[in-house]
Amino acid sequence: MMKIYFTLVILFFVGQNNAQQTMKMQNGQQFTATEQWEFVANSYVYDNNPKIQIAKTATGGLIKVSVKVSSEKLYVGERIFIILKDNSLIYCTDKGKREFADGVASTYFVLTPKEIIQLKNQEISDVRFKILGIRKSFDSQIGMFTSSNALTVYDVFSPDLRTIDTKDAIKTLFK
Repeated sequence: MMKIYFTLVILFFVGQNNAQQTMKMQNGQQFTATEQWEFVANSYVYDNNPKIQIAKTATGGLIKVSVKVSSEKLYVGERIFIILKDNSLIYCTDKGKREFADGVASTYFVLTPKEIIQLKNQEISDVRFKILGIRKSFDSQIGMFTSSNALTVYDVFSPDLRTIDTKDAIKTLFK
């Protein structure tokens, strides 16, 4: 009986640790965050799996959009649109919080408390982002791209497209 109780306690804490990660910025700031979700962007050929992550801050939250690019002169910027399952829209503008490391351009967009409430009530369907910068021949694409909340592995036995449960992860983060 004691072994079962001990095992359940261990599993509880392991489950809690998996639910929340840490978002680390290059300037040393750290925030409690969701895991990085790998969305699918079929129209962006250089990297069709952008990474999306939500973090909790003192005044609301951050959404980090990370995409592989061919040059450090390319970046995610200007604005993003977060499209929710009910087709509502969250519009975030670029505040200049950008990073580039190991061929990955990351940009942090601010989320207000009102937007966090929307994210807690609806699953993210798509994130529309823009890659900007100085492009040379044979560099990765620039322009607007849409990344969809869909797992890359398609199950032929299930008619439904499987998605990442962003709503529950955000609810857990912002308890």
